[in-house]
Amino acid sequence: MLLHLQGASEDTVAAQIAPSPADPQPLTEEESQEREQLLEQGFSNWNRRDFTSFVRACERYGRQAIPEITKEIEGKTEEEVSCLHQLYMFNCVQAVAC
Repeated sequence: MLLHLQGASEDTVAAQIAPSPADPQPLTEEESQEREQLLEQGFSNWNRRDFTSFVRACERYGRQAIPEITKEIEGKTEEEVSCLHQLYMFNCVQAVAC
């Protein structure tokens, strides 16, 4: 945390802004590769509006009504909706278990 000390010496200011072990560290090469791989596997063709439409359609038709949910999401196939549905339901179960 940066302290705002009026009239502080240069050494005090330097100590306050010096990097610390608690600061976020850059990704390793292995982590960068994993990140890219995960991004490619993700739902990069889904935007906020699509996801919001998905959630609202689940509320309206029920979580298991994939064909009806698909009709509410413009430009998505039933297979795309089903994939998101599986991940979404898995994460909901995981969140409840915590």
